[in-house]
Amino acid sequence: MVEIKNYDNYTYSHSLNVGILSIMLASEMGITRNRLDDIALCALMHDIGKIDVPIEIINKNGPVTDLEFAVIKTHPDKGVERLRKCFNVSREVLQGIQCHHEKIDGSGYPYGYKGNRIPLFGRILAIADVYDALTSHRSYRKAWLPNAAIEYIMAGADTQFDHEMVQLFMRLVCAYPSGTVVKLCDGSIAVVIKNYSENVLRPKLRLLEDGPLGSKGTEVDLFEDTDYLHLTIKSVLGASEDDAFKLPDSIIK
Repeated sequence: MVEIKNYDNYTYSHSLNVGILSIMLASEMGITRNRLDDIALCALMHDIGKIDVPIEIINKNGPVTDLEFAVIKTHPDKGVERLRKCFNVSREVLQGIQCHHEKIDGSGYPYGYKGNRIPLFGRILAIADVYDALTSHRSYRKAWLPNAAIEYIMAGADTQFDHEMVQLFMRLVCAYPSGTVVKLCDGSIAVVIKNYSENVLRPKLRLLEDGPLGSKGTEVDLFEDTDYLHLTIKSVLGASEDDAFKLPDSIIK
């Protein structure tokens, strides 16, 4: 981990985040404690092979060339080679590191494995890795909002990701954290006050202005109240913990 931090601070924090997310997902799947230790090690070390990739390529501010991407695609195997010498690293950990960029439809790398041929740890890491990568700021793009990352992963179920694992992962992450201000499809503006693990895309809201759904302060439960089945969240206006966030003028007035 010290080597990873010395190489690149983003890769270090990303590895920690993927470790947390992978443990959460593995625990939700009912994986035993001994194997949770292994999935934690696997996640923390999943990008150690990047140490052998020039940092200029990893942090390039723009699209990589085909040749540069070919170099990036060597990092799973490079990571396995680094850790193979360690007597206390299990075969399952090495397989997970090697296969965390494989996709269910066979379009991943380095070997193009399909479906259940991808080792269990690789399928777990694939989801955690992409979610954290999308929701993190990078030199070449801004971080995605959690709901956008969740929708991307949901769209990739059965093509990029294991469908059953995606369903479990959806119970663990929050698409619209409490305090997020959203705009509904009918134009209403509201703040998220409660989330449901059964459906992270249908939170409970409180209206921030008078409108067709009721007066300011009215609670709208998108999950439990069937009167609101026609409503969807159209966009995120901001979150109260964001430094740059401020309420729309119509609400302030």
